[in-house]
Amino acid sequence: MAVGNTAIVAIPSQDDYVWKISSEKVPHLTILNLGTQVSESDQAKIAAYLEHVVDVSVERFGLSVDRRGKLGPKDADVVFLHDEWHLPKLAEVRGYLLQNHSVLDGYHGSQQFPEWTPHLTLGFPDSPAKEDTREHPGIHWVHFDKLALWTGDYEGPTFDLKRPEDSFSMSDISMEQRAA
Repeated sequence: MAVGNTAIVAIPSQDDYVWKISSEKVPHLTILNLGTQVSESDQAKIAAYLEHVVDVSVERFGLSVDRRGKLGPKDADVVFLHDEWHLPKLAEVRGYLLQNHSVLDGYHGSQQFPEWTPHLTLGFPDSPAKEDTREHPGIHWVHFDKLALWTGDYEGPTFDLKRPEDSFSMSDISMEQRAA
């Protein structure tokens, strides 16, 4: 992440093995790149909205690794993420976030790739990924437990995601009310 760049990211759990392999300061999945033109006032609005979305819509999640490969003009070494259950939910969260005017303005005001390609960067040619020394190397799954609004060099408000068992739905409330 460039200093001064604003982005909404998902951060893997501290015990996820990707932390031992990635050469990034903080391994992450970029959900939305908002660029360098987001004002401090808008960053505060985005942080409040992101906190709200996390509170009502996002639980901890995992994504399977489809494959490892190169991405972008800098030939980033990445794992491409895929999951038939959680990835559509994450795309839905992206849609919720883009309903906020400050998020949408940042998104439209910054250069974007033609389409969102969910991935996690392991390294670059000048800072390669660390060797996976396990007996059966390879990343097959990445667990995420935080969303963050980065407003600088891997810094900004971070929000812990709820465990699925800590969440309840409106149908749970209705069942509780019926039992009372």
